[in-house]
Amino acid sequence: MAAKHVRPLLTAMLFLLGLFASMSAQTSFMMRGVAEDDTGAIIPRAEVTLKDSRNAEIAHTTANDMGEFVFSSLVAGEYLVQVQAQGFKPAQAKMAAGAGAPQLQHIRMKVAAVSQEITVKAGDPVSMDGNMTSVEVNHDLLKSLPVRDDNPLADASAFLDPAANGVEGTKIVVDGVESSDLDVPSSSVKSVAVNRNPYSAEFGRPGKGRIEVVTRPGSMTRVHHHLIMTFRNSALDAKNAFASTQPDMSRSFWESDMNGPLFGHRGTFYFGGDYLNDDQNAVIQAVTPAGTQSQSLTTPERSGRALARMDFQLNQLHNLSLRYNFNLDKADNRGIGAFDLAERAYNLDNQRQEFRVTETALFSVNFSNELRFAYKQRDNTTTPLSSAPAQIVLGAFRGGGAQLSQDENEQILELQNLATLVRGKHTLRFGGTAKRHSVDLTDLSNSGGTFTYSSLAAFSANQPFLFTINRGNPDAEFAQGEYSYFFQDEMHLRPNLTVLVGVRHELQQYLQDYNNIAPRAGVSYSPGKGWVLRAGGGIFYDRRPWTMGQRALLFDANHLQSLLLENPTFPISPAEILSARPSTYTIAPDLLAPYQIQASAGVDKQIDNKNSISIEYTMLRGLKLFRLRDINAPLPGTGVRPDANLAKNDQFESTGSSRSNSVSFTYRTAIANRIELLSQYTYSRSYDNTSGMFYLPADNFNLAPEWGRSDFDRRHRLNLAGIVQLPYSFKFGTITSVSSGIPFNITTGVDTNLDGVANDRPAGMTRNTGNGPMYSDVDIRLSRRFVVGGQREHGTRYIELRIDAFNALNQVNATNYVGVLTSPFFGRANAAAAARQLQLSMKASF
Repeated sequence: MAAKHVRPLLTAMLFLLGLFASMSAQTSFMMRGVAEDDTGAIIPRAEVTLKDSRNAEIAHTTANDMGEFVFSSLVAGEYLVQVQAQGFKPAQAKMAAGAGAPQLQHIRMKVAAVSQEITVKAGDPVSMDGNMTSVEVNHDLLKSLPVRDDNPLADASAFLDPAANGVEGTKIVVDGVESSDLDVPSSSVKSVAVNRNPYSAEFGRPGKGRIEVVTRPGSMTRVHHHLIMTFRNSALDAKNAFASTQPDMSRSFWESDMNGPLFGHRGTFYFGGDYLNDDQNAVIQAVTPAGTQSQSLTTPERSGRALARMDFQLNQLHNLSLRYNFNLDKADNRGIGAFDLAERAYNLDNQRQEFRVTETALFSVNFSNELRFAYKQRDNTTTPLSSAPAQIVLGAFRGGGAQLSQDENEQILELQNLATLVRGKHTLRFGGTAKRHSVDLTDLSNSGGTFTYSSLAAFSANQPFLFTINRGNPDAEFAQGEYSYFFQDEMHLRPNLTVLVGVRHELQQYLQDYNNIAPRAGVSYSPGKGWVLRAGGGIFYDRRPWTMGQRALLFDANHLQSLLLENPTFPISPAEILSARPSTYTIAPDLLAPYQIQASAGVDKQIDNKNSISIEYTMLRGLKLFRLRDINAPLPGTGVRPDANLAKNDQFESTGSSRSNSVSFTYRTAIANRIELLSQYTYSRSYDNTSGMFYLPADNFNLAPEWGRSDFDRRHRLNLAGIVQLPYSFKFGTITSVSSGIPFNITTGVDTNLDGVANDRPAGMTRNTGNGPMYSDVDIRLSRRFVVGGQREHGTRYIELRIDAFNALNQVNATNYVGVLTSPFFGRANAAAAARQLQLSMKASF
């Protein structure tokens, strides 16, 4: 690491460690407690109120992620402690402070009725976290709802707004640290939340563009064990709409965890893991000169994840959490299906590991500090099954080798410090993050070359219109630093009025754009009778992905050359390859960080204890979005490139824009403590002029026709999550999603403007004018718990049997609608999402 990159990170680390070492607190007597459920598992973020012997409130605090809370500067005596937490009945207990008081005192809370599992909003109804458009799926709820592919993010993801995503998609935040995906076992997930405090300055993305995940620490009371076994087989499934036969398929998924106390109940441990053995299938539906090909091929996957976590108390003020997780994934026959023939397959071998340290200091009732350090390492290898040149026939088939071959090693260092200070009506939260991402890459992709044909007739006549091949040094190293800091004040000005103001500043190495100051604001007001009015707005800056800098580095003068030859012969001769002109990738010198402006206004209405409704309007405006543009494209009318020694010069630019408007209606209800329902309908319109940083326009000199419906634009979206308590202790759960179709692009299949890309559109036609069909998916779960050992209420020893049906109505959800005019599939799809699948599972707790 160069000294100029190390110095900011070391400075931040020394400053934060110095700040931590300089803080101290002296108390007369201290009371320390922990909130737990009936099983002894901790309850994080519970609201705790301390009252004296006359029932007068003395102090209020929020428990940390370990369920622990502290009250300091107390005189000796007995106090009343009251606790509230989402999904649990309020509890209270008498606790003592003084020389003879226990070091750690426990408060047990009972699980609330089913009507509170989704809908309950603990605490202040006008708090910034209390917006009814937010969705939280806790650990208990995950046991009741069908979870597709055992991914705990799947249910919550249905309530995201794709317009709020950043350059790299939905932002996943695991225990406060950003991740590219969920690298921990699903059994370790405590809760998953979407759109919590949408304008928080702590995060870079809006609430509907991020998923917050909290993992489970261990129990403070006794050792718990869980084992989950899940099985699926094609004998129970429906046939894919595009498959000619029903191939054999089996899937088994195993989960297990163990957790309990450590160091004489001064700490806890958690260890969990899972293993997947999945023999799925891909369906090929293509047209070759030999006729239609319809084939199903096995795409096996083997993966395992493990997580070890220890949380313990260093002293009365400081808690330390250590976490290590390890993932190993092996997937064969990737990249096949739809137009991609079996010969295009490649294998993936991925290994990921992460070590994390979190130190939490509760200096007083009103001040806490959390220091986080994370180190991540990822090794990814892509190996093609064939090295033959690729042959791409637009809208018909893709054959030959995959031409994907990479060996990539990533290392990520991240340091965060977050502090919370409560002063009267103000809750101040402030902190900063320093992150370094380094990559060591060997990329042999397209070293065998790729031929592209405009139609089946051109393929039969051996007349490709384009040939590309990579030559040169495939090794490259790249590192990038990112820094951010924020300050936020949530002001509880009156019992019915809360105001949030905050600001965030993003800085990034190699991006000469330092004025990325992002203000945030929100207001929540209750005029009474269950009404809450909410409004907010803010700016959200995105980052330049490391893949952009890596691509520009990999194709510079010292590494690879992407050679391009128009109208080559087939087979191609070595002399022709030598005559090809090189292409390159560059980054515009005036590149800026893209950003979104979001504003929203809405109203929540708590009709009664079991019914609530929310209506919200949201506006999103994206500016300076990333796109590619060939700045050496042939000049209009001449067909001649400005630089005759160079073919394509694809330049990354920040010249894109987007606009989205949506209205969402959220309704929650519970009926007779037996039925609970969360439903959300959204009407939206999303337009933009870029599909991402690797998107090339049809005409590099005229970008106006690129403005059109966003790739993800669905005018109508309805999502529903429901739980029904059935007779004989059976439980029914469902996740249902219905939406209108997304658009697709219509192209001629011919490279009329000779820019080396066959994405030309018919005259007068703009981007994404085609419209796909509606989408409908109903997933259901039926479960029954059998208590073992005679313990009847919330017993910790039980066996639970489940049956899941994914796409239970066997709806044909077509994908990959083809918009190439020369394709025999034009205007039709040649792929579909999975047909109905049945899954059996059993969970044992002991």
